[in-house]
Amino acid sequence: MDDDYPDGSTIRLDDIAGLGKCLKGAPCPYHPAVSCYGCRQFKPFKRANHQAALSNIETLVDRYRESSSGPVKYQLQHAVDQATAVVARQTEALADE
Repeated sequence: MDDDYPDGSTIRLDDIAGLGKCLKGAPCPYHPAVSCYGCRQFKPFKRANHQAALSNIETLVDRYRESSSGPVKYQLQHAVDQATAVVARQTEALADE
Protein backbone atom coordinates (compact mmCIF):
# COMPACT_ATOMS: atom_id res chain seq x y z
CA MET A 1 0.00 0.00 0.00
CA ASP A 2 1.38 3.39 -0.95
CA ASP A 3 0.65 6.00 1.73
CA ASP A 4 2.80 8.75 0.24
CA TYR A 5 1.23 12.11 -0.48
CA PRO A 6 2.13 13.99 -3.68
CA ASP A 7 4.51 16.26 -1.75
CA GLY A 8 6.48 13.25 -0.48
CA SER A 9 5.25 13.32 3.12
CA THR A 10 3.86 10.15 4.62
CA ILE A 11 1.24 9.24 7.19
CA ARG A 12 1.39 5.53 7.93
CA LEU A 13 -1.46 3.57 9.45
CA ASP A 14 0.67 2.53 12.42
CA ASP A 15 1.03 6.23 13.33
CA ILE A 16 -2.71 6.40 14.00
CA ALA A 17 -3.47 2.81 15.02
CA GLY A 18 -4.56 2.12 18.55
CA LEU A 19 -6.85 5.15 18.82
CA GLY A 20 -10.02 3.19 19.38
CA LYS A 21 -12.43 0.59 18.03
CA CYS A 22 -14.54 0.78 14.93
CA LEU A 23 -17.95 -0.81 15.34
CA LYS A 24 -18.84 -0.40 11.67
CA GLY A 25 -18.33 -4.09 10.91
CA ALA A 26 -16.95 -3.48 7.43
CA PRO A 27 -13.82 -1.92 5.97
CA CYS A 28 -13.97 1.86 5.95
CA PRO A 29 -13.11 3.63 2.69
CA TYR A 30 -12.13 6.85 4.46
CA HIS A 31 -8.81 8.01 5.89
CA PRO A 32 -8.82 7.05 9.57
CA ALA A 33 -6.96 10.14 10.77
CA VAL A 34 -9.71 12.29 9.31
CA SER A 35 -12.88 10.23 9.45
CA CYS A 36 -12.81 8.26 12.70
CA TYR A 37 -13.40 11.15 15.08
CA GLY A 38 -16.55 12.26 13.26
CA CYS A 39 -17.96 8.74 12.92
CA ARG A 40 -20.61 7.42 15.30
CA GLN A 41 -19.11 3.94 14.98
CA PHE A 42 -15.76 5.05 16.44
CA LYS A 43 -15.19 4.33 20.11
CA PRO A 44 -11.97 6.02 21.25
CA PHE A 45 -9.68 4.33 23.73
CA LYS A 46 -9.32 6.20 27.01
CA ARG A 47 -5.51 6.06 27.07
CA ALA A 48 -4.73 6.49 23.36
CA ASN A 49 -2.65 9.39 22.12
CA HIS A 50 -5.53 11.45 20.75
CA GLN A 51 -3.47 14.63 21.01
CA ALA A 52 -1.01 13.24 18.45
CA ALA A 53 -3.90 12.30 16.15
CA LEU A 54 -5.30 15.82 16.50
CA SER A 55 -1.88 17.22 15.58
CA ASN A 56 -1.84 15.01 12.46
CA ILE A 57 -5.26 16.28 11.42
CA GLU A 58 -4.20 19.89 12.01
CA THR A 59 -1.19 19.26 9.76
CA LEU A 60 -3.57 18.11 7.03
CA VAL A 61 -5.67 21.24 7.54
CA ASP A 62 -2.60 23.43 7.10
CA ARG A 63 -1.49 21.49 4.03
CA TYR A 64 -4.83 21.73 2.25
CA ARG A 65 -6.12 25.09 3.52
CA GLU A 66 -5.16 27.05 0.43
CA SER A 67 -5.29 24.37 -2.24
CA SER A 68 -8.54 22.51 -1.58
CA SER A 69 -12.19 23.09 -2.31
CA GLY A 70 -14.85 23.78 0.29
CA PRO A 71 -15.94 20.19 1.01
CA VAL A 72 -12.45 19.04 1.97
CA LYS A 73 -11.98 22.04 4.24
CA TYR A 74 -15.28 21.33 6.00
CA GLN A 75 -14.47 17.64 6.44
CA LEU A 76 -11.09 18.46 7.93
CA GLN A 77 -12.53 21.13 10.24
CA HIS A 78 -15.18 18.66 11.43
CA ALA A 79 -12.42 16.15 12.21
CA VAL A 80 -10.47 18.80 14.15
CA ASP A 81 -13.57 19.74 16.14
CA GLN A 82 -14.40 16.12 16.99
CA ALA A 83 -10.80 15.18 17.87
CA THR A 84 -10.57 18.29 20.08
CA ALA A 85 -13.71 17.14 21.90
CA VAL A 86 -12.24 13.65 22.43
CA VAL A 87 -9.01 15.15 23.82
CA ALA A 88 -11.04 17.31 26.24
CA ARG A 89 -13.14 14.34 27.41
CA GLN A 90 -10.00 12.23 27.76
CA THR A 91 -8.34 14.90 29.91
CA GLU A 92 -11.39 15.06 32.18
CA ALA A 93 -11.68 11.27 32.48
CA LEU A 94 -8.03 10.81 33.35
CA ALA A 95 -8.16 13.66 35.89
CA ASP A 96 -11.05 11.90 37.67
CA GLU A 97 -8.96 8.77 38.28
